Amino acid sequence: MTIRAGVLGYPARHSLSPALHGAWLEAAGIDGSYEAVEVAPEEFAREVRARFDDGWAGFNVTMPHKRAAFEFAGERTATAQALGVSNLIFMRGGKIVADNRDGEGFLYGLARQAPQLTLDGATALLLGAGGAAQAVAHALAGAGARVRIANRSPEPARELAKAVKGEAFASPPPPQAWADVALIVNATSMGMTDGPPVPDWLDFAGVQPGAVFYDLIYKPLDTPLIRRARKAGLKTVDGLDMLIGQARPAFQTLFGAPPPDAVDIRGLLLAKMGQ
Repeated sequence: MTIRAGVLGYPARHSLSPALHGAWLEAAGIDGSYEAVEVAPEEFAREVRARFDDGWAGFNVTMPHKRAAFEFAGERTATAQALGVSNLIFMRGGKIVADNRDGEGFLYGLARQAPQLTLDGATALLLGAGGAAQAVAHALAGAGARVRIANRSPEPARELAKAVKGEAFASPPPPQAWADVALIVNATSMGMTDGPPVPDWLDFAGVQPGAVFYDLIYKPLDTPLIRRARKAGLKTVDGLDMLIGQARPAFQTLFGAPPPDAVDIRGLLLAKMGQ
């Protein structure tokens, strides 16, 4: 019987996930399908329930449904519970389970593109306090890093900092927020295609050369912030491997087998993006 899964979003038609999971399914010889499912927020519960009732195995979840997926599920993993948002929902034992693998994806991308960075004892500055930032902050704290969070709205930054025993700052962050940082992470939409422009204050002038800048954005791959960071002498990490890294455990959960390593999945996605 064909295993059916997909990615839930609004919009979803431009998602790279079908190409990614489709390549793994073909290489593994699994009788499965993976589709982009575009669901309006007001239709989320009805549409998702109907697909689970029809036998679908589960879904990756992207914006704007991560909170809705968390609330929709009948059971939550400890990771999802800690974050309050879900990027994966699946059927297990007759229950719909919410999980979140964004933190794993973040660490996978860091290990792939900046393996020289040791997080234990390092200081990281996280720009943003939304759903992606929450997953990143918990992953960093779990790896032993000291986490500083800067956000335009101070209260979400304070709440997230409290959860990971970190420090909170308003944006633009003051000089002390940049002191001795080994890693800066952009978890906002600054520099994204059709996103807000990058502000002048974000020039990496106070960052020690050799630090790592990680932009969670992968459309475009070579973001304005990555170009600025590279010019300032920083090592840079793009967001594509985070997408791949969170997809790997999701594939295992949805299709019951690990993704085949023989597939050059990054190369495939770069070709699809025209890079």
